[in-house]
Amino acid sequence: MPNTLSKGQVLVGAISVGGTDLTGTELAMIDGITAGIVEASKAVVVDANRDIGIFRHMTVSGNIVTGTTILSEADLVKIDAITNGTQAAGKAVVADANVNTGISRITALHIGASGSETQVVATAAELNRAARVSTRVNTLVTTTTVTEATHENRLNTLNLLTGFVSTLPASTGGGAIYRFIVGIVNTSNSYIMRVANVSDIVQGSILQSADTGMAPLVWLTTGTSDTVTLNGTTTGGFTIGDWVEFQDIRLNVWAVHGMTTASGTKVTPFSATV
Repeated sequence: MPNTLSKGQVLVGAISVGGTDLTGTELAMIDGITAGIVEASKAVVVDANRDIGIFRHMTVSGNIVTGTTILSEADLVKIDAITNGTQAAGKAVVADANVNTGISRITALHIGASGSETQVVATAAELNRAARVSTRVNTLVTTTTVTEATHENRLNTLNLLTGFVSTLPASTGGGAIYRFIVGIVNTSNSYIMRVANVSDIVQGSILQSADTGMAPLVWLTTGTSDTVTLNGTTTGGFTIGDWVEFQDIRLNVWAVHGMTTASGTKVTPFSATV
């Protein structure tokens, strides 16, 4: 027989319902709760709008479902511990306060109005060569192996009193253009520009002016020409600004043209040395 404390109160050790015993501690969990409010050591009951708040931390062993959207653990990992403005493998991308998203790595780029984009087909290397304006001028001061990545579509200035050799890449017909300009007139040796192998030749002409005001000369290549030499006097390169340009027009053939000045007894700048 339970103990009666007062009207409406009964003191019992436990309540048994359908074989389930409820202790005082367990009953305290549903005593005095407020629907829709999470409280320590209290049962959670939603309010009339089926709302509940506020949980501090929650551990879920399955998925989180909201409407028709299902978020798995793998989905949540993508937004866990991300840094705004920094891209990381397997993580969502969130812009920082300046709307920057960090370094992007993409396999294809499409530009244009939505639905009518045009794919950019240029390679990354081609875009860098075309758009890189911080290195428009290459100052050459030593023997140089010319490369498409560094020297193509740039002003390559020749800047050494004792001259040096610049070797073009193999001609493939890729259309690359290399321009060499005298930045310092050499006083010994020569500025030499030549092909990379015995199969390549240069074909074209160089207009050469004289230091004395004589009529200019036009020097033509031969069928075996593969080298251009500016010795600072008779073959050209006598004046800062003298230039020679090579264009990769087809396999094993460089088109060449230029404008130079010379002194003394003028001779052709073309030869076959490779």
